[in-house]
Amino acid sequence: VLGHGGMGAVYRVEQIFLRQMFALKTLHGQAFTDVALRRFHKEAQAASKLSHPNLVKAHDFGVLENQQPFFVIDLVEGQNLSEYSRLVGILSVAEVLNIFIPVCFGLGYAHGEGVIHRDIKPGNIMLAISSNDPNGYTPKVVDFGIAKMSEGEDGHSLTLTRTGEVFGTPLYMSPEQCMGEPADARSDLYSLGAIFYEMIAGQRLFGDAGPAEMVHLH
Repeated sequence: VLGHGGMGAVYRVEQIFLRQMFALKTLHGQAFTDVALRRFHKEAQAASKLSHPNLVKAHDFGVLENQQPFFVIDLVEGQNLSEYSRLVGILSVAEVLNIFIPVCFGLGYAHGEGVIHRDIKPGNIMLAISSNDPNGYTPKVVDFGIAKMSEGEDGHSLTLTRTGEVFGTPLYMSPEQCMGEPADARSDLYSLGAIFYEMIAGQRLFGDAGPAEMVHLH
C-alpha cells in the first residue's frame, strides 16, 4: 500500500510479464456511488488520454474480482511539493523555476488536449526521483480526480459537475471555482500562481485565513 484515503487506496504492483512496477488505484466498497464510479472512470480516461513527461499516464482500467474498479498508472516515487517545501523551507528562485517550468509544459499540454485539472496544489505536484535530471527529480502533475474534459468522442461534455458546485482546495482555488462557475485553463493557472507565490514568499497567499474566509478573499 502506497497510500489510502476516504475514497480508496493506491498500491505498488508488478506487471509480472513485463517485470515493470506500476501504481494501482482502486475505490473502497463504501465509495461505490454512481457519481464516484463515473468520476473514477473519468480520472482514468483523463490520465490515459495524456502522454507527457510531466504528467502521470494511465495504462489500464478494469474491475477486480470483488467488483472494485481499478486503474493502473505510472509509479511515481519521490516527494510531493508540499512535503519537499516543508523539508527545505523557502525555495530559491532558480529551484522554483526548475519545478514550475516543466509543470507549465505539462499543464499546457493537458489544456491543449481539452483536460482541465481543477485541483492544482502542492500535494498534486510530485518530484519524481530521476537519475537523468540534474536536479535529481522530474516534476509531474498527478491526480486528475476532479478533472474536466471539455469534449468527449461523441461531442458531449464529459464533466460531471454543474454550475454552483464547488470543487478544489480552498488555499489554491480560482475565483470562478470559489463561486461554483465553470472552470477553464485559466483556473489551473491561477492555482499555479498561488503555489508559486507560496514557494517564493515562504507563506500562503492569504496567511492563516480559514477555508470560508479564504474562498471570500479569492
